[in-house]
Amino acid sequence: MSTKHMVSTPTQYPYSPRAKPRTCGKHVTYYEDTVDEFFNLMTSETYVDLTQLRRLSRYGIPGEMRSDAWKFLLGAEKADRTDDMERNQAKESEFLNAIQTTFDERSKVRTEINKLQRHYAKPLPMASYENVIGAYLHNHPEAEFSTNWVHLATPFLLTMSNRVDVYHCFKNLLEKLDNEMLEVSLNDRVISFQSLFRRTMPDLYEYLEEEQVCFYEWVPSWIGFLLSKELGLDSLLLLWDFYFSDVNFMETHRFFCLAILKQYKEYLEDAEHSQIRRFLGRLPPMDIFMIRQLAIDLRYKDREDHPSEYDADVAPVI
Repeated sequence: MSTKHMVSTPTQYPYSPRAKPRTCGKHVTYYEDTVDEFFNLMTSETYVDLTQLRRLSRYGIPGEMRSDAWKFLLGAEKADRTDDMERNQAKESEFLNAIQTTFDERSKVRTEINKLQRHYAKPLPMASYENVIGAYLHNHPEAEFSTNWVHLATPFLLTMSNRVDVYHCFKNLLEKLDNEMLEVSLNDRVISFQSLFRRTMPDLYEYLEEEQVCFYEWVPSWIGFLLSKELGLDSLLLLWDFYFSDVNFMETHRFFCLAILKQYKEYLEDAEHSQIRRFLGRLPPMDIFMIRQLAIDLRYKDREDHPSEYDADVAPVI
């Protein structure tokens, strides 16, 4: 059996609890106290405090710890680690038994990877994409394949060395998105976002309509697949740190999308049709912390202006 598929033992982190500051991505530096807290949480042999992990992850996760943290935040690993060995064996079997050497959507997966490759200097792991997506389709025969799955899988494949972990994180995220869409359909979410966009930035909304930018060309991908296709990897990883720390991140997500439009409003209002479409299809590198704060401000303001559209018992958390 290939070792690349084997379920890993608890990570041995490449630093001690008094490590020097580390930079993650282009904007984030983690200092000793933060690294210590993550270190102490993630090296627990019996129980991982998910409440504490979510609290810490709202401010980003150190890169060398992101893989393990995401597994717990997405439920691919359980907080109680006493039965880890038995669960890991079951997870490994579920993945390896579902890998398909051929499946109907394989050519579509490869075509999308080839499109994505131009954004990366190193070759993307084609076979790993096929194994993960093929296994998901095998275990979820009712699922409707989307080429956006390639983009959803990419952050996991490029941050996790173990393909069993990649599969289970990908599976859990996709199942969560599917469950969200069962409660409120993607089409209804698109309509809701358009309404939110129109009342928040009417000038920009009208300008996009004047430029004949079709909302259904970009909004479903933005809303339905967590900006996985549009954002570069550094920005996306940090954004997903925030999302996975929030059990209700789909409500949070639409305000992040709105905040991006707000941040780039002047550029978009000066751009022409082709420039707008190019921007909406591939976003520039951005300060996710600044976008996060703008999303918080937009959400609170909209809640104050339109209280009837919000559940009074649910406090916004971003």
